[in-house]
Amino acid sequence: FASDRRAPTPTAAAEMAVPVRADLIADLRDRATRLMRAETRLVESARTGLAGLARGLPKLGDLVALPRQRFDNAADRLRGALSRVTTVKRGELHKAGAPSLAPIRRQIAEARKRNAEMATRAKQAETRHLGDLGRRLDGAGKLLESYSYQGVLKRGYAVVRDAQGRPVRAAAGQAAGAALEIEFADGRLGAVVAPGGAPKSQPKKPAPKKDGGKQGSLL
Repeated sequence: FASDRRAPTPTAAAEMAVPVRADLIADLRDRATRLMRAETRLVESARTGLAGLARGLPKLGDLVALPRQRFDNAADRLRGALSRVTTVKRGELHKAGAPSLAPIRRQIAEARKRNAEMATRAKQAETRHLGDLGRRLDGAGKLLESYSYQGVLKRGYAVVRDAQGRPVRAAAGQAAGAALEIEFADGRLGAVVAPGGAPKSQPKKPAPKKDGGKQGSLL
């Protein structure tokens, strides 16, 4: 009795060494079910995290509101400053008795030019800012699409739903004749639960050997 296992006959030893096919199939199905559940939990966790990140993103209107308000205030100040400068220069001209308004007009023209340049730069800055925000939103949308369950379906998986549209996560509890819907990446199919499930193969028992009480060879 030095061995780890012992059998009374070579036939019993062969049965101990070779696993039952039905047990192997059941083990593979159990592993596939656990793998599908783990994949589903991973997708749900990623979807929840992405939804939290999306909620944290500021709204486009809120981001643009403050720069737009600053731009409007600057434009109002420029118009007011131009009017005040014009009034002051006109008063100085009247006091000095200058015969010509050409210098004042040149200053007014230069002020208007500076005002137009500042307005152009502000508009360009606002356009660049809006473009950056648009690219960020596009990136967030693509990330959300990559974590959706449709991406999992494209990798060969399927979603099974009952008649009420709820996901079916296990075979237990599904009565025979129940209507199901299977969603693939390219469409949906209807299915009905068969009574008794898939037939299981039974291992064949070896026929008794008539060898006069002698043990035969395993080969």
